[in-house]
Amino acid sequence: MGEPDAIPDLAAAHGSWRDWDSGTMSNGTNWGMKFIRAPQLWNFNKAIEKRLNNGQSNRITKVGVVDAGINPLHPEFRNLPITLVGTQRPDRLVTPDYIEHGNHITGIIAAPHGDGGIDGVTPFATISYSGNAYVAEFSSRTSFGQVSAVLIDLAEATPVRVINMSIGYASSIRGRASVRDDVREWGKMFAQKWVESPRPLLVVTAGNVAAVAAQDNSPAGYAALALSTPGILVVENLTTGMVLSADSGRPGNISAPGTEILSCGFPSPYLSLSGTSMAAPHVAGAIAYLFSLKPSLTNSQVETLLAANRNANGNGKALDAWAAALDIDRVAGGIDILRMWCDFDDGTLDGNQRRVYSVDLDADEMGEDPTAPEVARLFDDDVDGDGGIGDGRTDMADFRRYRDWASIVLAEENQLPFPAGLDGSSFNPKHDPNQNGVPNDGSEQYYPRTDLNGDGFGSWLDSPATIPGIVAGSRTDLQVLQTIFSDPYYESAELPGLAQDSADIHFNFYWFAKYAQEHGSTPDLIFVDVTDVANPANSKGIISIPTPSSLSPHGSDLVLTFKTNSTYRVRVWGFAGEVELVGEARNFIFATPLQDHWFSARAFEGFTLD
Repeated sequence: MGEPDAIPDLAAAHGSWRDWDSGTMSNGTNWGMKFIRAPQLWNFNKAIEKRLNNGQSNRITKVGVVDAGINPLHPEFRNLPITLVGTQRPDRLVTPDYIEHGNHITGIIAAPHGDGGIDGVTPFATISYSGNAYVAEFSSRTSFGQVSAVLIDLAEATPVRVINMSIGYASSIRGRASVRDDVREWGKMFAQKWVESPRPLLVVTAGNVAAVAAQDNSPAGYAALALSTPGILVVENLTTGMVLSADSGRPGNISAPGTEILSCGFPSPYLSLSGTSMAAPHVAGAIAYLFSLKPSLTNSQVETLLAANRNANGNGKALDAWAAALDIDRVAGGIDILRMWCDFDDGTLDGNQRRVYSVDLDADEMGEDPTAPEVARLFDDDVDGDGGIGDGRTDMADFRRYRDWASIVLAEENQLPFPAGLDGSSFNPKHDPNQNGVPNDGSEQYYPRTDLNGDGFGSWLDSPATIPGIVAGSRTDLQVLQTIFSDPYYESAELPGLAQDSADIHFNFYWFAKYAQEHGSTPDLIFVDVTDVANPANSKGIISIPTPSSLSPHGSDLVLTFKTNSTYRVRVWGFAGEVELVGEARNFIFATPLQDHWFSARAFEGFTLD
């Protein structure tokens, strides 16, 4: 009987999955995810979740898995929809050797995130699983013909977009002339069948016998490598040393981590295995994530993205999932992905607001009880109620969140003191730059949401790194943000000067409008003038905004950002027709970076009638 393409590593001792850092690769834990830059890729998660919340169900990608067996009751699969397709041989659902392999593959692809266990490459997948009677029986002339039928049935019966098949001929018979002839004969027939109508992308293994060419590991591999059949990718095995494994079949289309990979097991819940079987699902999971990012991608576009963004490790063909994602706009057109990448504010005008101020409390903060309605909304990344993080723009709200989070990152890196002006309770999720659900946990510096250039770090002191796509080049995180930045009151060139050394003024116009109405007028426009007393050239000038349609004594109607170590004179006035409404003027001393200042414009000096 044939065997799955895995070399069991029974002696592997795995450590904590959450052993995140941005440098070393931790053998036996999550090194494979770090290598393909999955943590950077996962910074898109909240943007995809927002689209799911808004009814875009096609963001969930259906993934087919053809393997030896599976246990759908594994703890990691409780929240992973798995559909068994076709007739499952009973022994494939109870025999440990079969289940172990299928569980391991499925976990690498799509183990749900945030459940305390491992994380699959994509949290946005459902699994259509086929453990057909012939799946592991690659030992006879007819066996692949039967498996070919399984693949085609899976492709036609379910709308899967990618299929993983970590199966090949038994290593004991590979290399025999008769087996090689079978592979090639079936490969020709399979190639013809696979291109008859639109098919999912098919990811297969290069095999674990280096002496046997990857094209002869399976008929699907022959179709891809010898016949250049589109839509099939053959995957080689990379070691923790980031080189091809000595026993990996070669040459394939792409290489991926396949040595000492920790994933789901059976009967042990987790174990490390090695082989091209483990490399292939890294690629399949990455493909599924790309489809979730942009469901309109074609198979050809995905193949182009993977080929164009392979990094230099593993004979120059190693999978880089994050780079492939950032390159989507170049290949598919538009700027959808770049917008998603740089739009991460919390839906407030501030962008990362953690406290509520009220004119009813004489400009004092309302407290930090998350059960209070006006406070609870600031423990959420969807304050504006549009489904999730971001507001469809990249403006000062995004910059202020970037600035706040980068300050936390730099404090953890001991490059700057912790920002004294950063308000809000320590348990507020907006103190969580890496968005792992645990604010201020000491790991905020690793893969934070402010890592916009993909190097694993994220601050304005970060060095440039190569970024692909429509903004290709060597860029810092802040420079990536600047490429798409647009704000009515600020230019992108101002951002570097404001990143390290700035604070904010929150304006509330409730009393201004209320007093105006009491005098029989409602201002059409409100004007704000902020002048740097010592250096007028640094002033923002006069800003005009339409009177907000809905005014509340709580929260902000305008937020402006200025450099610290200065004193600013702030004045508010407005017009209701020909009537000038002269509002309050006050001096603010900006001494502490990131500190919020509150200006409620509550007093009036008088009204001037023209």
